[in-house]
Amino acid sequence: MRTIYTTGQVAKHCQVAPRVVVGWFDAGHFKGGYRLPHRDPDSDKPGDRRIPREALIAFLEKNGMPLDGLAEPEGRGAGLCVTVGMPPDGDDDLSSLLDGMETRHVATFLDLGLTMDGQAPAAVVLDFRLGSASCVSAGYALRQKFPGAVLVALLNPEDGLYETSGRPFDATVRRPFDAAALAERVKTLAARKREAA
Repeated sequence: MRTIYTTGQVAKHCQVAPRVVVGWFDAGHFKGGYRLPHRDPDSDKPGDRRIPREALIAFLEKNGMPLDGLAEPEGRGAGLCVTVGMPPDGDDDLSSLLDGMETRHVATFLDLGLTMDGQAPAAVVLDFRLGSASCVSAGYALRQKFPGAVLVALLNPEDGLYETSGRPFDATVRRPFDAAALAERVKTLAARKREAA
C-alpha cells in the first residue's frame, strides 16, 4: 500500500504555494512522481501530478526540510484501519487494540471519502447504526475502489441475518461485541489480504 500525495497536499506540508510544488515536480525533483491521464479523454495535455510518499520524503531529506508527520511511525507498518460511525472513545474504541495499524475514526460516509484522499485503507469497519442500506451501498463502493481492503460490517442486534458470501463484506460482527476480538479479527484478515497480494 503506497501513500500518494497531490501537489496541494505537498504544498500544504511544505508551506509553499502549489505552483512551487508544480515547479519542483516539473524539474524532476520527485523521483517516481507521475501524472494521471487528463480528465478529458480527447485532450493531449497530461493530467494532475501525484507524488509517492517515498519520493516526498527523499526530497524533504535532501533539502533539509522537516518530515513532520511523514516518517512512518514505529510499529505502524500494517496499514490504515478506518472506523465509520463508531465513537472514537469508549468501550468500542479499537485504536489501542489495533497495534501495528494506524486508526482513523470518521462519523459519516462523507468524512470517509475525505479521509481516503491519497491513501488506500487496509481495513474499514462500517457501523450499521448509520443505516443498513447505506452501509451496504458504501461497502460495494469501497469494494470497487479498494479491492484489497478488508471490509467489516458491525451489525445491530435487531439486524436480520446478513450473509457475507457474494456481499461486499469480508466479515460481520454483531453488537454487543468484544472489542479485542474484533481488533484481532481485523488484523488477521488484513494480514491474509496482504500476504495474498
